[in-house]
Amino acid sequence: RTGGLFLRDCGVRVSSNVQLERDRATVRGAGTSATIVACDCADAAESKTSYRIASQLEELDSCLCLVHDAYARNGLISRHPARIRVIPQHTLPTTEVLMAVMDGKILCTSTLVGDGKLGLPMDAIFSDEVATRRRPGKKLAEVSGLAQAQDVDVPLSIVVRVMAMTAQCARHRG
Repeated sequence: RTGGLFLRDCGVRVSSNVQLERDRATVRGAGTSATIVACDCADAAESKTSYRIASQLEELDSCLCLVHDAYARNGLISRHPARIRVIPQHTLPTTEVLMAVMDGKILCTSTLVGDGKLGLPMDAIFSDEVATRRRPGKKLAEVSGLAQAQDVDVPLSIVVRVMAMTAQCARHRG
């Protein structure tokens, strides 16, 4: 049976500690558990979903708003009145914002930051470690801003496709 996966408790990190059953997987760890349920309705959602790089200002704005809300909700940043999470690297052509869109609504987004004039966001914390990986002929990139809409059930398979598209984009860049 085909179908996507819906994660009902977003607070659980999926790891190798997964027990598979016929149409569901139970994730246990760190005193918590969540059930991932296979659902045929994911096929309908996926068939209506398009995956692409944000190219319009409105799309970019919506993606960055989604990231802001997710980061603020999880305590990674303070809420800002503009409800936008922007990093300096967003101004460079080495940064791509990828998204999954269904019926004009952005379901999921991810940002691929290529190493460029401003470096990588992680340079602010891990500059020594990043510097050791910068070598002639090597290109570095950082994935940032992974977020999904909270007002609709986003199938895990859509999030996985956005992550795969991010990896493909990085590989295409070299």
